[in-house]
Amino acid sequence: MLVIELEDPVTKARYLSLPGGGIEDGETPAIAAAREALEETGYSVTLNEASQRIHEYVFVWAGESYACTTHWFMATTGPDEPAEVDDAPFNLGPSWIPVQEVAGALTYHEGTRDLALDMIRQHV
Repeated sequence: MLVIELEDPVTKARYLSLPGGGIEDGETPAIAAAREALEETGYSVTLNEASQRIHEYVFVWAGESYACTTHWFMATTGPDEPAEVDDAPFNLGPSWIPVQEVAGALTYHEGTRDLALDMIRQHV
């Protein structure tokens, strides 16, 4: 599974996260997900739009709580090498983890981890 390592700018805690971010004007959730994956990991992805799951949760970042609605998708990467990532300084870069390690690796948010595990069970 493709993940990014983040460092909270306030607490300096580091953890693995799934790529994600906001939906810009004129974007669909799917277009935003593909754009965010490219921006945060350097990988161009093809989404399985039928896999979409919507998740509402509270996310704590930099000492603030945010009410989030996230559209998650299963995706595959293209054949090209990843582009260089030029993202925010708190994005420490992408990495790959075996799906067998997801439960122990995605520890920053229990609900997101459980949703990812459920999607893996359904689509892999």
